[in-house]
Amino acid sequence: LLITYALLSLWVCSLRDLSKKYFWYLLGMVLLTLVIFVVSLVCDPTLQAYANVILVMLLLLGVFYSLWRYISKATQPPLP
Repeated sequence: LLITYALLSLWVCSLRDLSKKYFWYLLGMVLLTLVIFVVSLVCDPTLQAYANVILVMLLLLGVFYSLWRYISKATQPPLP
């Protein structure tokens, strides 16, 4: 549901305004989803073998996304 919202907000401007207005609720939902995902990795015996790999990949994905955003904002010329 969160991924669908994120993809739709790329094209629908009213969703972007909604996410700015309710930023803390959206952040809380993302963190709750992340906690549920991590708990399922730790508690599920079939996923325990892959838990470290998945968590490291998610961490690297977050770091690369942050770097990409920083670089794209730093290299964007000033808007008129």
